[in-house]
Amino acid sequence: MLKRDKQISALQRQLAGEAEADLRVWLLQEWQRLDDEFAFVAECNLGQQRIGIKEAARLDMIAGQRWWRTLDDTLGLSHEELARKSPAPLPCR
Repeated sequence: MLKRDKQISALQRQLAGEAEADLRVWLLQEWQRLDDEFAFVAECNLGQQRIGIKEAARLDMIAGQRWWRTLDDTLGLSHEELARKSPAPLPCR
């Protein structure tokens, strides 16, 4: 969804008058950044190395990105978890 959101942003910027070629470069860079962040998180999830201050800061930055959620995040939760969670209308950030 983050890649789609970046593509929508590029198209909106193009409609506002920004150069298509410049936006194509920006979009490909953003997609590469997202791929790199995904690979970094996947590597951290392996648990084979200690997470240092630099890595923790990068994880915090990645976790702070906002995106539109369109799926119900209560699916698959236990009764106890559901009792602690308040529902949010979809889509939501």
